[in-house]
Amino acid sequence: MTQSQIETTPPKKKTQSASAGAQELLRHRQEMLTLAYISYVGMIGLATIDVARMFLLVQRFLNELEPVRGRWKIVWGPGVVNSKLASFIDDRLVFVVEHLKEKNRFAVVIRGTNPFSIENVNEVNDIFTMVDWPYGKPAQGLKPKISKGVDKGIEEILAIHAPDELPGSGKTLIEFLKERVAKARGPVRIDVTGHSLGGALAGTLALCLADLQGTDEVPETLRWDPGRKATLWTTTLAAIPAGNADFAAHSDAQLAGRADRVANSLDIVPYTGIASEMDIISRIYEPTIATGKLITMSFDNVIKRLTTESLVYQHIQKDAVKLVGAVRKGSDSFISEMLYQHVDAYVHLLGLSGVINIKSLLSAAADDIVVEVPDEKTNGEVKRPVWVPAALKVGDFGPPMEPPSSLLPAKFIPTKIATDGRERPVEIYPVSKPSRFRVLYLMYRTFVFVLRLIPLRSRPVQVARLTRVYLENLGGLWIKLGQVLSMRTDLFSNEFCDELANLQERSFGFPSDVARRMIEDCLGHPLEQTFEEFDDVPAAAASLSQVHKARLRRNGVWVAIKVQKPYAVEYFHKDFAWISFVFNTFERFGIGERFGWKGMLKEVQEVLEDELDYRHELAAIRDIRRTLKKHKIYVPRPFDRLCNDRVLVMEFIHGVSVAEYLRVSRSDPARARAWCEENNISCKKVVKTLCHSLMRQMFEDNLCHGDIHPGNVVLLRDSRIAFLDFGTVGTFDTEFISAYRLYLMALARQNFSEAVDMMLWLSGELPVIDIQAVKFEVVACMRSWYARTRRRSLPVHQRSLASSSDEVGKILMRHRMRVNWSMLKLGRTYHTLDMTIGALYPKVNYPKLLKSYYVKATRRGNRQALAALVGLPQRIGGYASIVLPRFRERLFVFMGGRSIVEEIILSVGKFIRTAIVVVAATMGLVYLRQHEREIAAPLLGEEGWIINLVDKVPHVGRRYWIALGILALFAIVKQQRLVARAKKPPVRLPGGQGSSRVEV
Repeated sequence: MTQSQIETTPPKKKTQSASAGAQELLRHRQEMLTLAYISYVGMIGLATIDVARMFLLVQRFLNELEPVRGRWKIVWGPGVVNSKLASFIDDRLVFVVEHLKEKNRFAVVIRGTNPFSIENVNEVNDIFTMVDWPYGKPAQGLKPKISKGVDKGIEEILAIHAPDELPGSGKTLIEFLKERVAKARGPVRIDVTGHSLGGALAGTLALCLADLQGTDEVPETLRWDPGRKATLWTTTLAAIPAGNADFAAHSDAQLAGRADRVANSLDIVPYTGIASEMDIISRIYEPTIATGKLITMSFDNVIKRLTTESLVYQHIQKDAVKLVGAVRKGSDSFISEMLYQHVDAYVHLLGLSGVINIKSLLSAAADDIVVEVPDEKTNGEVKRPVWVPAALKVGDFGPPMEPPSSLLPAKFIPTKIATDGRERPVEIYPVSKPSRFRVLYLMYRTFVFVLRLIPLRSRPVQVARLTRVYLENLGGLWIKLGQVLSMRTDLFSNEFCDELANLQERSFGFPSDVARRMIEDCLGHPLEQTFEEFDDVPAAAASLSQVHKARLRRNGVWVAIKVQKPYAVEYFHKDFAWISFVFNTFERFGIGERFGWKGMLKEVQEVLEDELDYRHELAAIRDIRRTLKKHKIYVPRPFDRLCNDRVLVMEFIHGVSVAEYLRVSRSDPARARAWCEENNISCKKVVKTLCHSLMRQMFEDNLCHGDIHPGNVVLLRDSRIAFLDFGTVGTFDTEFISAYRLYLMALARQNFSEAVDMMLWLSGELPVIDIQAVKFEVVACMRSWYARTRRRSLPVHQRSLASSSDEVGKILMRHRMRVNWSMLKLGRTYHTLDMTIGALYPKVNYPKLLKSYYVKATRRGNRQALAALVGLPQRIGGYASIVLPRFRERLFVFMGGRSIVEEIILSVGKFIRTAIVVVAATMGLVYLRQHEREIAAPLLGEEGWIINLVDKVPHVGRRYWIALGILALFAIVKQQRLVARAKKPPVRLPGGQGSSRVEV
């Protein structure tokens, strides 16, 4: 059987209700997979971890991973069974979580195989002995049997007691469930889940608990639900079969419709033990990966023994449809591919790429978790220990962060703040040159991405998430492309832009010896001559660089060294070549004209070229350090002589980032408030400083930090702040800044008509539209925004200045106006600032902040000049209301677009172009169906209205298809030239009603 034959079920057209059911099933599977994978946490490198720390580590990931975040808490365990061979290795781990939003819902989570446990390995191998199923009353004629290993596992799980001082302390699983079911008002739902061996045990435990419900012939010690209030559900992931066909039949009868078996078609584990299916394994990855003779021989021996001893295993839910996996491109190791398909592939197949990091889970460290058990008494009884820090007082945070030497005055250095332990160590991977076939790889990834987008086009949130994950996986240039796309709030929904704005540059670092060599190349001598200390572990990493902390030898000052990743420039050139080709193709054929492909391409190129040469950032730090000093905002000092185009050395800021503070504030508000009080920090003052500084940077300095998100703002004592990361510092066109200043001043004075005039001025060339109608619509939008700003009960994002700009931008785009790129960049700057402001001080009043800024700006500037500017409308008096509107109207007519005839010709041309493209695409599908069925099958399926339509086209030979393709290409090019000629902008003479076209 070949890979393509493993899964032959054709895709079927689904009704709306079926689609909703499929989405609900997917969400449930994602949740169960996340719980199952959390049970593996810390399995590598934490042999000596105690169960108390394991409890905190599991709860940490329950609060962190998206599918389960804020939805579950541990209520029993984790319970473990230690190995008989080594006490620091556990053979079994089980815990129970309770749903925080659905009443009376629990989940029992069983960890899968521990590769360090000999007992676990023996259980997996112990498939050659079956024992009778000891529970319940199977239907007459059924003789259920299970493997000896699974039977032993169930016995151990039922015997585990929750460790002392952990939830469910001293109780077995049966005792705990009995207590909670008895107390529950109404029905109870219990899910049982696990992965691999844990999956087999999960399905078996669910059946066991179902068989032990009621009172008939159930031993007293195992009787847990005499009233049958609970309903058992199970989701098994990558599970090995647990028993024979009668066992599967008994399970399917008891758990009718409540058992979900999830298996990857390329995962060999679910086939293991079923002799009739194990022949698939020896050819499962062919022809991509050849199965070695030793592996083939091993599986043949297993099949022979199972057949000889008449051991016939069968899965519960035998007919469950498998997930269709794919062999990784470039993979050449059977063992490596086997492990990937058994673990990582489930993450990707269930849409959790970028959410679950297997390596981080397995190697998670809990050494920094401090368990505090308060010894309190209430009414003479000792309270059960609570796994949270004891009550906090001001002063509990220890001494200030006092480095050996710091350029930042000691009076501004705050005390430490305890974090929630979510910081992950930077993962280190080797670096290599980009492949010669990089562009082909990008073409393939883009093609797969587009195919995955097609069925999601009606679900914008999932489209946004898929786009973000796609860009994150490619990293580097693609991260920046996503950030540029996130500026286009005029084209995309706020949810889509916010998702892209949250792009996290993948924190994969490179080996420290490579970083050392690059720093030494910059210095021209060994690193030890300049630095007394150097931390080989990166403090942070992004797609283009990583940061190391070091200490200067000459003065003891701590510094942050930003080192560019090797081959970053080479990757940029190859990736940019592909993006340029795609964008230029779109521009040439008029696809998505409103996106402004050339402007977007130029923006991406400028951003990346600046970020790939650290001398640009060095100059920006020097410049903005001078201007922000007047704002009372601290900027780290750069060390020019230690820098070059790939290495940047600057002062290390000892403080607490807003992102770090917000994490603590969400998990422990009392600690965050106490820390602010101890360090004399007012969130209201910090927000005011940030807003005033941003406007001052734009309108007075014309040198602006474009990325003021929580990670780039550091809190210092006495409500002072510092900025980090100056790769996005830039300037604006003077004319644009002047007009934008007038726009904001008009908003602050509630002169919305004047604000709209400035906005239209900033929009550049206008099409032929009714200007007054547009003004009326935009003014109404601005009035609505101003009314929202006065309602503090609304979320910050609805009251922010960015929300007003987004809504106005969408109106202008609807009327076919192109939004200025400077406006888009400012809009994204406001959005990132809103993230910081909204979390720090949700009661912020934006119009009030604007007014207070202009009051202070007036005092700072030339009083006479500002008075003339602010009082201009009053001084021009009565004639302004007559002259200016007429002047603007005539100006907009001059800037207007084409005549009606020209617009009709252009519209017809675009329609014809679209028709040609659709016909060409249809021809391509027909050709694939007739001559390349292997390629067409995954795209079109084998049935449906599209296939029926395509099959009605008469069969045509390849030579005729080539001729048709050439004709189609000629038609597209010819028509494109006609449209391009029609699109040449006319020149309207100010004095006339007609137009004059000037051909160059």
